[in-house]
Amino acid sequence: MQIREPIYDRDCCVRPLTDEDGPGLRRVAADGRLWELWYTGVPAPDEHDDWLATALQGRDDGRWIPLVVEVAGTIVGTTRFYDLVPEVPRVAIGYTWYAASVQRTRVNTTVKRLLLRHAFEEWGVATVQFHTDRYNKRSQRAIEGLGAQREGVLRHHQLRRDGTLRDTVCFGILRKTSGPMSTGTSGSVWPVTSPPDLAASGAVRALHPAAPGSRNEERRRPS
Repeated sequence: MQIREPIYDRDCCVRPLTDEDGPGLRRVAADGRLWELWYTGVPAPDEHDDWLATALQGRDDGRWIPLVVEVAGTIVGTTRFYDLVPEVPRVAIGYTWYAASVQRTRVNTTVKRLLLRHAFEEWGVATVQFHTDRYNKRSQRAIEGLGAQREGVLRHHQLRRDGTLRDTVCFGILRKTSGPMSTGTSGSVWPVTSPPDLAASGAVRALHPAAPGSRNEERRRPS
């Protein structure tokens, strides 16, 4: 299971992460101060070098396939394939975060469909899984919107970045039931609808740190 070449859909591109992508991903995280969402794994500014080194080392060890998401040539996020089990075969998609500029656009849906199509049609996997924090309701809704089925909760499954214990909500899509979307003109059961021209609309802009204090309710831990 490998991705050597970028996967395209018009202006949307998913390509392998490289050691030159650090500055672009720093700008992504700064747009919305994403690390302040305590239930995510987005690295804080002083953690980016370690995050990038770990992602690339895991790639070299065959643990995962880290990817960069670009729209109109601008880095807007990152995601990866992980839990690679060729003998089943199965994979998971996750470790995903996007600049606030492109959140709540069609970018995430487009990227997930590109990856699902690649996993089912190029690799022939039997199932694709998704895992997310039980407090990350937005992520859960997005995964369900892809047609994934909620399969259960792993309690105290792993540590969050801040050291607290995370309950992980598990979702899955089976190859034999992966056709909730009608076949497109390409013959794919995962037709991709590109995002609108985000560069023209201003959604992809020069990424910069947002003012603190946005989305405060999401950033607070439950009491």
